[in-house]
Amino acid sequence: MKILRLGNSNDAEGRVAPEEMTHRVLERALHEATGEDVETIIKRTWPTPELPRAVARWMETLHPDVVVLRVPAFWFNYESVPLKLERKLGRVGKSLGDAGFKAAGTPWLADNAVFHAGRRLAQVTVGGATNFTPEEVIENVSAVVRAVVRTEGAAMMLSGPGARVNHAPTRRAQARDEARRLLVHHALRELCQQVHVEYLGTEVARFRSAAAPKLLKDRLHNTGESNAATAAEELGAVLRALGRVAATP
Repeated sequence: MKILRLGNSNDAEGRVAPEEMTHRVLERALHEATGEDVETIIKRTWPTPELPRAVARWMETLHPDVVVLRVPAFWFNYESVPLKLERKLGRVGKSLGDAGFKAAGTPWLADNAVFHAGRRLAQVTVGGATNFTPEEVIENVSAVVRAVVRTEGAAMMLSGPGARVNHAPTRRAQARDEARRLLVHHALRELCQQVHVEYLGTEVARFRSAAAPKLLKDRLHNTGESNAATAAEELGAVLRALGRVAATP
C-alpha cells in the first residue's frame, strides 16, 4: 500500500525519533490491520494556487492508494510579526523579517521560554500577518480534494484544522482565531461529504480539550506520544476511506 501524505513540518522535520513520526506509527498500524506492506511518500504542502496542479501530477506519477491531507490552523491563524514587517516595509522589512524567521528556526532559541514571551509581546504590540486567509485555504484545499477524487481507485482522508496549538496572545485573538478555524472546518467538512471523502475534524479547538496534544519545547511540534495519538485517529479514518473505495461499484 502506498500513501501520499500531504503534510506539514510536523511530518517532514525530524524533531522526534524516526520511529515516533506519525506516518511511521500509522504504517505499522496499517500493516497490522491489513497485512500489507505500507510505504509513505511525504510532500510538505503549502496551500498556494499551484498546489492542486502539483497534487494532480503526483497522482499521475506516484499512483498512491491512499492520500492523507492535513490542514493545520497554522496556515491561516498564526500571525507572524516578521511576515507583517516584510509586507509593510518592503526591502527593509524583509531584512528584519528574515532575521525573525531565522531566530524562529533556531532550535536553542525557539525552545526558549523568554523567546516565546517576547514573540507574544510583539504580536500584541506590533501585530502580525497570517500566511493565508481562510478563504484562500478553502479554495486551494478544495481544488486539491477534487484533483484527488478524479483519480479512480484512490482513497482519501482529510484532517481538518484542529488548532492543537493556541497561536493567539489574547482572548480576543483566540475568539477571532476560532471563528476562522470553524469557517475552514465547516467548509471542508461539507465538501468532503459532497464528494465522499473521509473527514476528520472537531467542533472544539484541540488545545482546549482534556486530551490536548503534548508539544515539544518549541510549542509548535508534537511529541512522540502525541504523534501516536494522531496516528491512532488517522488509522480508523484511513481504513474507512479504503472501505469507501472498495464499496464503490
